[in-house]
Amino acid sequence: MLDKEKTIIEGLDIRFVKTVHDERGFLAELLSEIEGEQHFFGKDIKHILAVVAKKKGAHRGGHYHKTSYENSWVVGGSGVWYFCDFNSSSPSFEKSAAFLVGEKTMSISQELGIADYTLETTGSICQFSVSPFIYHLIIPLQAPLTLLETATKVYAESDYVRIKPQDIEDTLLKKLTDFAL
Repeated sequence: MLDKEKTIIEGLDIRFVKTVHDERGFLAELLSEIEGEQHFFGKDIKHILAVVAKKKGAHRGGHYHKTSYENSWVVGGSGVWYFCDFNSSSPSFEKSAAFLVGEKTMSISQELGIADYTLETTGSICQFSVSPFIYHLIIPLQAPLTLLETATKVYAESDYVRIKPQDIEDTLLKKLTDFAL
């Protein structure tokens, strides 16, 4: 099993969190300082959130931040994380990627050719480290879907750039939203 993985998007990294399973469930070590991996440790955490999506297909997110860095974990349910680079000075500008995450694997990963990083498949919880200007959207495939997130800034509407999924011209995103409905 990999400990971490780079993505095609500059500023979007994945770490596979140490997870211990027994008959009662599992324990996951969400934040643990790793030498040389400060961005995964959650530098300067100012904000901790729990996000719950109560309806299948009712997406959460749909924005990027101008200055805040975030770390995210899906800890219940399953869904698809979609990311797109909106940083015009990035070598991965306008590239997008999607990942099936959460508890259970589903047919969408094979049908759409996206990576399956579910607990059922990897034995780990997937942590996303998201830099500013990386658009992020999660589409719940099971309800409820529960996320934990940390951010380097307290909530300020001025840090958000909100974009409706239907306003992004991306074939991958269109396929994901069509599949989830």
